[in-house]
Amino acid sequence: MPRKKKSKKPATKEPGITDTEPMQVDEVGSTEQRNTEASTEQINMEPESDYVVLMESLTNREKFIELRKLHQSKKATFDFGKILSKLSEDDQMNLWAGVLRLVESDGSTEILSIAAIMCKICLGLTTVVDSPPEGLRKLIELYSRELMRLHTTDNQLANSLARCLELWYDSKLDDRDEVVQPVICFLISRILGEKGTKADVARLWNIHKALLTQRLDEEGRKETLLRCVAHPAFLSSPEGIGFNRFLLSLSAQFVPDSMKRIRESLPNLTNKQSYTLGEVYMKAMKDSGGSIFAELKTNLQKLMDDGMKIHRLKHEKTAKNVASFLKYFNDQKNDSGIQTMLAQLYCPFMWRYLEVPSLLVRTNAAEIFFTAYPVEDMSLDQRTRASSLKKQHELIPKLMFDKSEDVRIVSILGVGRILSYFWNMLPSNFVREVIGSLVHKLRIDDSDYRVRVAVFQSLKMVLENSDTHVYLKKVLPKIKMSFHDVNESVRASVIDLILAVKNVRVIKFWEIVSLEHILSRLTDEGDKLSRSLVLLLLPSFFPKDAEEEELLQRAVNIVTEEREAARKFYKISVTLEGKETLIKLMIAILDSVRSYLKKAFQRDTEENKENRGNKRKLYSTASLNDSVESTSNTSTNSTVLSGSTVLTESNSQDGAMSSVNKHPYSDLNTVGGLLDIVCIVWDQLSIPLAQDEYKEYRALLEKKASNSIIIMFRHYRDTPISDTVVLLASFLSHSSVSVISSYCLSQLKKSTQFEIHLDALCYWRRGDEILNLMKEWILAGLSSEEVTTTGVRFREPDANKPKVGKCIRIIDHLLDHQKLRVILLAKNEEQLVELLRTFRRILHTLQDNLGFSDLTVDRETELTEIFRCYLKLTVLMGLHRKDIIEEMEDVMSWADHQLTPVITRSVDTNHVSISLAEKCTSCLLDHMQHVVMAGAADEDFLKNCLYIIKRITCCVSLSGMILDFLCESSLFAITSGFQELFQEHIPVQFVQVLREYTEQASKLDASVVNPIKMKLRKFVRQYEKISKEFPEEAETLTDILETLSKALLMSISREFEKRGQTVVQEELEQTEDRKVPLGEVAEVLLGILQENTAREKVLQDFILSTCSEVTGIDVVSYSALVAHLKSVENRMALNDALSQLQI
Repeated sequence: MPRKKKSKKPATKEPGITDTEPMQVDEVGSTEQRNTEASTEQINMEPESDYVVLMESLTNREKFIELRKLHQSKKATFDFGKILSKLSEDDQMNLWAGVLRLVESDGSTEILSIAAIMCKICLGLTTVVDSPPEGLRKLIELYSRELMRLHTTDNQLANSLARCLELWYDSKLDDRDEVVQPVICFLISRILGEKGTKADVARLWNIHKALLTQRLDEEGRKETLLRCVAHPAFLSSPEGIGFNRFLLSLSAQFVPDSMKRIRESLPNLTNKQSYTLGEVYMKAMKDSGGSIFAELKTNLQKLMDDGMKIHRLKHEKTAKNVASFLKYFNDQKNDSGIQTMLAQLYCPFMWRYLEVPSLLVRTNAAEIFFTAYPVEDMSLDQRTRASSLKKQHELIPKLMFDKSEDVRIVSILGVGRILSYFWNMLPSNFVREVIGSLVHKLRIDDSDYRVRVAVFQSLKMVLENSDTHVYLKKVLPKIKMSFHDVNESVRASVIDLILAVKNVRVIKFWEIVSLEHILSRLTDEGDKLSRSLVLLLLPSFFPKDAEEEELLQRAVNIVTEEREAARKFYKISVTLEGKETLIKLMIAILDSVRSYLKKAFQRDTEENKENRGNKRKLYSTASLNDSVESTSNTSTNSTVLSGSTVLTESNSQDGAMSSVNKHPYSDLNTVGGLLDIVCIVWDQLSIPLAQDEYKEYRALLEKKASNSIIIMFRHYRDTPISDTVVLLASFLSHSSVSVISSYCLSQLKKSTQFEIHLDALCYWRRGDEILNLMKEWILAGLSSEEVTTTGVRFREPDANKPKVGKCIRIIDHLLDHQKLRVILLAKNEEQLVELLRTFRRILHTLQDNLGFSDLTVDRETELTEIFRCYLKLTVLMGLHRKDIIEEMEDVMSWADHQLTPVITRSVDTNHVSISLAEKCTSCLLDHMQHVVMAGAADEDFLKNCLYIIKRITCCVSLSGMILDFLCESSLFAITSGFQELFQEHIPVQFVQVLREYTEQASKLDASVVNPIKMKLRKFVRQYEKISKEFPEEAETLTDILETLSKALLMSISREFEKRGQTVVQEELEQTEDRKVPLGEVAEVLLGILQENTAREKVLQDFILSTCSEVTGIDVVSYSALVAHLKSVENRMALNDALSQLQI
């Protein structure tokens, strides 16, 4: 019906009505008219503004752009999906004609993106797919033309357009193969880029058949597709594998280029990707036929041939990847057709390559042969095949004893695979021969440990076949001595094999290696192998659902066998076994020991009664027993060991005595080992036990330990296991063990083995007493006055024995252990500060002794150790109180005024004072470095440190410590942004150290010079490493290397002057390669500069840039140095430059 015009309000068009031609309606009405009216009725049911907004926006750019916001808004009612789904065919025609006009007139990204949204919605509608509007068809063609251009400018928009084109292809609309071609290029570009995803690969696979309608040699399509072949992005998903498989079977002309691409890609793939690539190639061969199959087969044989000739040393990864590629083919030998094809491809060259002189070729061929075994042509008759297999079985033992270790290793591993896969099909004589060779000969091959490792890896592979277990049960016990092989890798492979045996019912691992041997190795092995051994033994000592009695009995067994191994076993078991089980074991041990000691006291009481005479005793064991029992809160015996094999109760007196005498606890080593277990497990579980979840377990454990500890202490005091009892007591509160606490303080004062007692006192929060005692000892050590007394006095034991050394050991122990250090800082900060003040007196003592004092060696060492301990305390308290820089700068200022003049000989002094000053300065440098390593330094502090170093550089004996500090400071400076320090100040100090070293090295002992050599290398490597991480600092490294080059030439000239110019020239002329000794210092510097090619290049450039200015002896030095360069071409170039100089 014709549209109606209104005077005041602009007219709106109804759906299906155009401006140019009013629709003519007859009386009956057409089907088209009825559809239009139905569509109009549906539209009118929606809010009238939505349709109006959509149609009006086609003539207004801003309104069209606004549609996207309305569509995405949750508050607005406008929705493309609802509106577009209700449009009729004519409405769609009008809509897309308007959209096309808008896009052609203004193809901005905003317009295109909105059009893409509408396109994707409409291509999902049946009405549109059945009869696509002409405007939509032309828009799709426009998308196809513009896709790759937009890909470079707006990848997100290009992706939206590509999805529209993919929908067009999926809908099987006209010209879909041509339209989607740019999408293939676009998706390939995305996949090969940094942000490619597996979803993109799936999209490409969905449209890959469009390539069948196109020529590969047009529009660079072939080069684009070749980039996909063997690319890792296509080897990690089924769709990518399918696409590569499709490409290889696309055309016979495409195969050679694809194979070239595969060869180029193999060095960069992983083993898994190479194996997957083999799968791609195999499936492509199955899919193809005729000329394509023949071409694939020919190229495969070339790869096989070339793969056996690869230089494994230069291209090790390529060789392994080729073997992985071919392994997929070899794994498909269940298909007789593939097995026959492989045999026909291998036979022309494999047998020849297995016997060639080149060990690299033999190794490659052996690796491929063992993965391809059996190489059998199924098209031949049975007799011929049997003869071929016999020859292979005769060849295998020869390969196992090849003169090349690499061939032997590959062959041994290959034999393991063969035995595992084909055990039931192999001749018995062949099996006996190869197994015998492995166990009796190759197991003890001393040429290369890797051969021995391969033997046990091979046996482990054989073990994977359950049919081999009965046979191996008799064979494996013969390998037990390899359990103690000198090489750790071999021992690790043996342990892996035994762990595999543990899962085999027929074979018991202790029949191969006894418990005694396992525990012996557990004692000596490192953490990694020890953990494997614990995994081996864990089920034996922690059986599933075992009672406490059984756990205890097994703990006694392992302790009796090897106490140190038991300590290690239970320490590692904490991370592998349940906490509840371990706590039950601890309680069982405490109860059993306490029960045993009660019996022991009963026995002593009975003996005392029998031997009691008229003489009155000061005390009796019975009263001691009573006192111990009174400290307990329980009067019941342990229920854990009732009827235990460890502790058997007896009703008779004689039985009780006999039980005690024969009890395993009568051995102190056994009791000590069990208490070790309690201490180790308790320490490892300290954090979990502090949680509320284990509160009940913790309370029970503390109660049991409290009930037992006093009786243990009184029984085992001053015995070899008393330290273990003290360690156990340290887990309890001080109030529970006050007697032991006093004993520990006494032992601290008089014993040289005080570490456990010191730890226990700290855990009981008695750090104040320790620090006060240290203060007294240090004051006594610093005091030079002797105490004079009058009258008669008793001489106290060890009264004159020096305490300073012990005090230093105690403080080092306290500060080096984190737990103790944390406790002291938290609980005894004031005492630490007071102790630091006491130690500060060392500055005055040193000041008094510098000069002409006659110090003994012991006194010098004592003062140095006190100063070191003072610095240690200063750093600790400074870091804790955040005033480390101020404190250290005070010490540095004191050192600059008191130590530096002595070191530099600015004041008159003797050798003893110089030695003392150097040792103290060395301690100061060490702790300055600690401050830098802790990250507590700032730029001014580093400058002050470098100033101190500048003053003492003349002392070559300190050069090693100085270089250590410069190394650490360089890293700190570059990471903290102190560019001036890194680029100028630190290199300047390095130059000064280098100058002093080159001038004085010949006068010093090797003990002083050798550490400096290593530190020079360390410094250069540090700057080299930093320059790689910060390329902008490469110039600083070059300056340092040029300085080394200059120092090198000066050292050579100095050496030649000593020997005489004429003598050196004669040596150069008489020596064929013109290499003459350069001197010890020059050899060290030349070794540093020739450590890599980049450094030697700097040296060569320095020689070339300075040789024209030298004269006299320097010309000889240059000539001699050039002869030592590694590069022949550079030597020739430099010799040409030097030949122009007058010698």
